[in-house]
Amino acid sequence: AMFTNRKERLELLQGLLDSNMDAKIPAFQQKIMLIWGEEDKLFDIELAKKMKEQLGENCYLQGIPKAGHLLHLERPCAYNRQLGRFLAYVNSQENQATS
Repeated sequence: AMFTNRKERLELLQGLLDSNMDAKIPAFQQKIMLIWGEEDKLFDIELAKKMKEQLGENCYLQGIPKAGHLLHLERPCAYNRQLGRFLAYVNSQENQATS
């Protein structure tokens, strides 16, 4: 089943990728962490940089070297380390705000 209708699937995927490039991202008040595989073949790091720019100063981008689209599976320790750092930062910011 995976190899049937390959041309149509490729066209559909290309359409999704093209439409994502021009998508407008809404403004969020909370902090956002983008953890991106630097070798992602589906959504390259340039898209992440563009998203970070649109999301503004509450957005943090961390690229993980030697990782692709499934970076949480490819480099779980690096992924968890970055996620832990971000969550610790957000938690410290919340504690400062309530003090």
